Amino acid sequence: MQSRKLRKNREGCKMGRFMLKCFLLFSLLLLGVIAGMQYANMGMHKMKGYQDPELTGAATLYQGSEGEVKASILGTVVTEEQLSDKQKKLEELTAFNLFSQMGKQAAGMIEKGTRALLNSAGEAVGKMFDKG
Repeated sequence: MQSRKLRKNREGCKMGRFMLKCFLLFSLLLLGVIAGMQYANMGMHKMKGYQDPELTGAATLYQGSEGEVKASILGTVVTEEQLSDKQKKLEELTAFNLFSQMGKQAAGMIEKGTRALLNSAGEAVGKMFDKG
């Protein structure tokens, strides 16, 4: 009895050490990836030879000349009108989706067919027990 408890305790200790090693290894690899990304960014700046304002992030927010906040994604300025137009297009697309409608109709037909098949099978089994 005593040896079982000791064995379970040792196994738990081994599992804890294993989890700790995995966590430390994962943390080390994550730090390596982050450091590599920073090193690559510095290399890009060094290769360019000067600070290029075009070498920025994928999405930037800045204040326009009239005080309004503007956004640019991959260097393309995005206006509020463009966003509202895209939103309207998305609403129209989600309002009627041909494939969605076809899927709903197919599911309805399969459900009706399965129901009819199960009802007829149930009636046949019921008739067999009634005769017997």
